[in-house]
Amino acid sequence: MGLTVRHDAIPTKTPSGQAEVDRREMDLPWRARALLVAIRGEQTVAELHQQFRDKGDIDVLLEGLVELGLIDCRPAGFSAASPLPHLQAMGSDTPQATQRLRAFLFRRETPQ
Repeated sequence: MGLTVRHDAIPTKTPSGQAEVDRREMDLPWRARALLVAIRGEQTVAELHQQFRDKGDIDVLLEGLVELGLIDCRPAGFSAASPLPHLQAMGSDTPQATQRLRAFLFRRETPQ
């Protein structure tokens, strides 16, 4: 996957991410869902690390949510234009997207 989420970035929900919060169609793992719900475009990744420090590897969860197109992580102060083309093409309602997130999250989970 190779995506690195910067700690000064401010994650925001994409339209697909908001739809997932509203409809719960993807059967996300509970930690990923809790993080998605908490993302409001106000906190940096570093602040989310503090808030969710007991929930495991937040970077892995954020990377998975970005991969699914549910959130967008841009550096603080970055002017958001239209979403990236690969995020527009990726629908939140596809079973393949859910499977990729699950495989990604469970492959890289840290033991608790």
